[in-house]
Amino acid sequence: MICRQDSAASSFSNVSVKREREIGSEEVEIERVSSRVSDEDEDGPNGRKKLRLSKAQSALLEESFKQHITLNPKQKQDLARELNLRPRQVEVWFQNRRARTKLKQTEVDCEILKKCCESLTEENRRLQKELQELKALKLTQPLYMQLPAATLTMCPSCERIGGGGGGGVPENAAKSPYVMAPKPHFYNPFTNPSAAC
Repeated sequence: MICRQDSAASSFSNVSVKREREIGSEEVEIERVSSRVSDEDEDGPNGRKKLRLSKAQSALLEESFKQHITLNPKQKQDLARELNLRPRQVEVWFQNRRARTKLKQTEVDCEILKKCCESLTEENRRLQKELQELKALKLTQPLYMQLPAATLTMCPSCERIGGGGGGGVPENAAKSPYVMAPKPHFYNPFTNPSAAC
């Protein structure tokens, strides 16, 4: 006798052979059993039930993880025995815990890098603006240094640039289209007035 149960929701099927003895004869009954009936009946992928740990088990696993993020086979066996779990379950818990730790660290690193990037972008904008202002200032200001540096002198009190010949303004400086604006004088009893001014 062959019985078949078809289900639209089933995706995997197992064939189990069940032998039954009846009076006077032996029959083999093959029953097709659906391993996945619907998504609502599932706790995890592939029909596996998710491991539910007690608070005491979780606390002990966390404490063990703080001491060693990986376990050698003996540590795994001892911990599994103490928690009443299979060694494979302990191993998988440690793998998952390491993955979560790595993911959290990656998120923290990502946030730090975002803040650094924002800071550098802002500094770059500020420097670009400053560069544009300096370029504009350079174009609007007259060029004062038309003479070689050896022929120029500066008055220490008023910081006026004059010729080295002692006459105040050099001859070729008067012909130059660029003129330096005079610096205003303020009374300061601690400075000696220069004879050149």
